[in-house]
Amino acid sequence: MDTKINNLPPVTATQELSAPPRVAVNTRRAETSVAASLDDQVSLTGSAQAMRQAEAEAEVDSAPVDAGRIARLREAIAEGKYRIDVQRIAARLLELELPAGA
Repeated sequence: MDTKINNLPPVTATQELSAPPRVAVNTRRAETSVAASLDDQVSLTGSAQAMRQAEAEAEVDSAPVDAGRIARLREAIAEGKYRIDVQRIAARLLELELPAGA
């Protein structure tokens, strides 16, 4: 099977490479792009700043994670011991959907 990629000579399945092919790099262009990127500036809109602040507050306000409980639940599921209480789930769904005292 012969292939030619990126203007490199074709390589056959039986051909062995003694050294990796050399690739020319345009260092002047790379230096120019680095210099240009030092002058670049980014500014966030008011809505983007508000979103960033909301994300930070959400991280602080989020409920703590009980790693031990998660590990116990995963183990119970893996062992087939975790049982789903469908009656409890249905009751909780009804609590959410129906107004209080209905």
